[in-house]
Amino acid sequence: MGGQRPRIVPVSLRSTSLVPIIALVLGGFAPAIGAEDAPPKAIESQPYKVAVSLCCAPGARIDELGRERLLRDWQNLLRRFVGAPWNVMVEPAASPLALLDPDDVKGEAFAKYANNDKVWLIRLQPGAEEGLVFVGREYDVATRRLGSLLVHPIADWEDAPRELLSFSLELFSPTAIITGQEGGRAIMNVRGAALEPASSIGQVVAKGMVFLPLRLVSLKKGGVQILRIPFTYLQVESVSGPTARCAIVSALSDPFTKRISRPNSLAAIAIKPGASRLRLRFTCKPNGEPASGYIVTSRSPGQNEARELGSTDRSGRITLRPGFAPSIVVLRLIAGRVEPLVEFPIMPGESGDERVIPVDPLPRTVALEASVDALRDQVVDLIALRARLEARMKARLEGEDWDGLSEAIDEFKTLAPREKFAETLTKLKDAAAHEQAETKKAVLTRTAQAELADLQSMIDRYLDDDLFKAYIDALDRGRSGAAKKPVANAAAKPGQPKPTPAPVATARPTQPAAPAPAPAPPAAKRPPNQPRGDANVPF
Repeated sequence: MGGQRPRIVPVSLRSTSLVPIIALVLGGFAPAIGAEDAPPKAIESQPYKVAVSLCCAPGARIDELGRERLLRDWQNLLRRFVGAPWNVMVEPAASPLALLDPDDVKGEAFAKYANNDKVWLIRLQPGAEEGLVFVGREYDVATRRLGSLLVHPIADWEDAPRELLSFSLELFSPTAIITGQEGGRAIMNVRGAALEPASSIGQVVAKGMVFLPLRLVSLKKGGVQILRIPFTYLQVESVSGPTARCAIVSALSDPFTKRISRPNSLAAIAIKPGASRLRLRFTCKPNGEPASGYIVTSRSPGQNEARELGSTDRSGRITLRPGFAPSIVVLRLIAGRVEPLVEFPIMPGESGDERVIPVDPLPRTVALEASVDALRDQVVDLIALRARLEARMKARLEGEDWDGLSEAIDEFKTLAPREKFAETLTKLKDAAAHEQAETKKAVLTRTAQAELADLQSMIDRYLDDDLFKAYIDALDRGRSGAAKKPVANAAAKPGQPKPTPAPVATARPTQPAAPAPAPAPPAAKRPPNQPRGDANVPF
C-alpha cells in the first residue's frame, strides 16, 4: 500500500430512494405524534422498543401475584443496569403470545407487533432436573428474523429477577447497518450504540459479538426483500462509539459482492449460540447421494488446531449437540482422512432445522491420496528396517566383526532400492496430472500436492544410501588392514565431539566420516483433524 491510508469502500446504493427504506427497516418507524416535522434521529441514537410476554407454565407453580412481583423487580433492575437503550413494555398475562411455545413458534405469529422493534417470548417452566428454567426466543420485527432458542436455568427462586435480567441480555440482538469495508474488515453502525447505558452490562455492542449479515434488496413494486448472506458471519474486533469494526468470517470469496441487479444495501443482526441441536446433512454432487462416512472437524476462526466432532452416518447426516462450542466455529468435512471437501462457518445451536450441504466428493483425488498413503506406509516400514540394520552395522564395525558387518551389508542389498519408490511416486503424480488435463476436473488439489511433496521429501531424506556406502567402504578397508577404524565416527550422534583416534604407526588415510544416522521416521498417518494444505471449498 506504500504507507497510504486505507480507503473505506462505501456500500453501493443504486437508488437514493432506498435510503429512507433502510432507515424505515432498521431505524424504527413513524415518529411520535406531534413530531412529524422533526428530523428523524440517527440510527445509533434510537432505542429499541421491546414487547415482552412472560408466561408461567402450570408446572412452575407460579401464580399471578408471583409473576407480577418477578416482573416488577426485573424492571427495576433494567432501569439500574440497562437504562436508555431499551424501552420495554410487558404484555398482560392473557396476551395471545402466552399461548405460544418458544420451541416451535413461527414468525407469522408476531404479525400484530409491527409497531415494536423486538418481541421477546419467554416461558418459565420446570427444568429437566429440580428447579426452573427460562425458555425463550426473540423476534426482530425489522429483519423478520426469529432468533435462536435459548434456555437459562434458575438456581434459586430468590434470584429469579437477576436471572431474568441475565436471560434478557442473552435474548437481546442489536441491529446494525454495514456502512463499508476497510482493510478486509466490515464497518458497522449499530443502532442504539450512542445511547449511554445505565451500566457497562447494558452496552449495546461489545468486542467478540457475532452478527449475521443481511442484504436488503429494493423490490420493483415497493418494499424490501431481506436476504441472508449464506455461510457468512461478522465478529466484532473493536468498538468506537456506535461504530464496530468486524472480521469477516465466510466461506465465500466475495460475500458482499456488488454484482446485484436491484438497488440494495447491507445490514446485520446479532446472533448467539442457541439450545437447539445442529442438524446437518451432506450430499454428493451431482446426484445427491448421501455423503456417508466422512469426518467432520471444527476449529475457531483464525486458528489452525481442529478437533474431530464425528462422522456422517449412512444418510450423510450428523447432529451436533448444543454447546459443542462457545461461539462461532468453522466446520470442515474431510474425505480420506486428509482431503477437505467443504469448509464453512456456523453458529452452534443456531437453528433446529436441518441444513442440506452439497459437496464435491473428489473421488479421483481421494483415490490418489489413498495410493500415496499406501506408498508412504511402505517407505516408513523400509526406513525402520534400514535403521535397525544401521544399528547392527555400527556395532559390528566398532567390534571389528567384519563377517557380521558383511552379513548386515548383504541383508541391506536385498532391500527395495530408493529408486523404486521415487519412480512409483513420479508415476502417480504424472497419471494424476494427465487425468486432470483430460477431465478438466481438479485432481491435484492443494492437499494432494502437499501429500506428494511430503512423501518425496521423506524419500529424499531418509532413503539416502551414502551412510551404507560408508560402511561398505569401511568393510573393505578393515579387511585389507589399511586402517584400524576408518569410520569410527560414522554413526556418532550429532552434537557429540569426535573421539581422538589412537596413534598408529602408519598414516591415517583420508576418509570422510559417514553421515549421521537418520532421525526417527515420521508417523505413517497424519491426524485426521490436521489435514495438509488449504481447504478446497466448492462454492
